[in-house]
Amino acid sequence: MPRRRRDDAFEQRLEMEIIVDAKPEEQSIGWYHYLEVCEHEMFVNIGWQERLLAVPLIQLVGVAVDGETTQAIQDSHKWVERGHLL
Repeated sequence: MPRRRRDDAFEQRLEMEIIVDAKPEEQSIGWYHYLEVCEHEMFVNIGWQERLLAVPLIQLVGVAVDGETTQAIQDSHKWVERGHLL
């Protein structure tokens, strides 16, 4: 299995903002507050054909989004890539 490159900025956000002092069973609530979306699988609302559509966050790549949103999307993808669940 290829070794993952350490992302110190992500590790710091993870420890200081996302899962601060969380037990494994409490980590999803940390993501809930960090991403400001639902408590289980993370869904976000996107505009599609003049309507709102709820889409799993793991399926999205940010297009024309601000830096904070881009970072949140990247962080959630990295968390799932490491084998965790949101």
